[in-house]
Amino acid sequence: MEWQAAHSTSLDPQIALRQAAAKIRDAFGGGEADFAILVASSSYGDGLESLPALACDLLDTETVAGCSSYVPIAGGEELTAPSVALLCGRGDLKPLLHVDDLRDLPDSDGSPSHWRQRLGMPLSKGSLIFADPYSPPGIEDFLEGLGYAWPVAALAGGFASGDPGRCAVFAGRRCLRRSLVMLSFPEEVMRSTYCLGCRPFGPVYRVTSCQGPLLRALDDRRPVELLRELSDTLPHRDRELMRQSLFIGIESEAFGDDEDEIWLPRALRGVEAGSGALLIGENLPQGCRVRFLLRDPSTRLPTLADALAQKHPSALVLSSCLSRAGHDGDAFTIARLLPGTPHIGFHASGEITRVRQSPRLLGMSAVCALFE
Repeated sequence: MEWQAAHSTSLDPQIALRQAAAKIRDAFGGGEADFAILVASSSYGDGLESLPALACDLLDTETVAGCSSYVPIAGGEELTAPSVALLCGRGDLKPLLHVDDLRDLPDSDGSPSHWRQRLGMPLSKGSLIFADPYSPPGIEDFLEGLGYAWPVAALAGGFASGDPGRCAVFAGRRCLRRSLVMLSFPEEVMRSTYCLGCRPFGPVYRVTSCQGPLLRALDDRRPVELLRELSDTLPHRDRELMRQSLFIGIESEAFGDDEDEIWLPRALRGVEAGSGALLIGENLPQGCRVRFLLRDPSTRLPTLADALAQKHPSALVLSSCLSRAGHDGDAFTIARLLPGTPHIGFHASGEITRVRQSPRLLGMSAVCALFE
């Protein structure tokens, strides 16, 4: 496979795409691309609509996938100006596109063949996923189905970012809202790796009462009471972090060991007045284990540099949580560790990968698709 990446920061989205595509074609010696991954600034708004069809025409391919981003990533930089970024591949690899509205999904107890029929392809060895954060609920059910259909396929990607009406995913010639797009590879050319951005503290609890996104009881006690007790035991700096960087982690394995568990971060959106219930970023299953987390940039957690150690991809696609942006963020890490490697990325509203054996939705994390 031959890979090329390019970007442009023109204020006009069509001019930006034409400039990036011209760089790609020149790098390919004037030839077309077999497929393209497209990331564009959500600030373009309605200007996003024309981009995927134009990319198909400029690059002579019908296989385009990607999404909007508050801040696209390309060339080892966070592109804070309005921008378009492209990563294109050429060779024998022929990925397939799948578009899903996340409605009427097969039953979770159904046969893997039902999911393969839904996906329209018998097998994938690796898939890139781009989802609209304003799409109907069902992304985690969809990911569970992917685990049934393709139990060993590498997964990477995440939710696009952008305000309502300025957020989109791209599939072929279409700019879509409230949908999921998946670019799947039938051969083993893609790996995935990730790093988490939160550290756990305090004991492990079990959800004993919940109603939709309202978490009413942990171990039969009000969550607010437990947090107050935990706060009294913490050093001053952690108490300060609790005010602005507190999350809740959901178990990644139903029967995993508490100390070895990987806790999937979820946002705490508020407290219900009177009851002391916590409003969580999603519905929690009754009986699952949880643990409180702190987002602490100064803590020595496994980093993206650790995840990329000894890996030498030919190309890379990064999905990185908005909270990880900054001058020393993940784009800087890629530029330092993998200079010259064609890559693009996007700041995501939630990151997707396989955690141990299961497809999962993360948060506060960085996920990389690594191509041979």
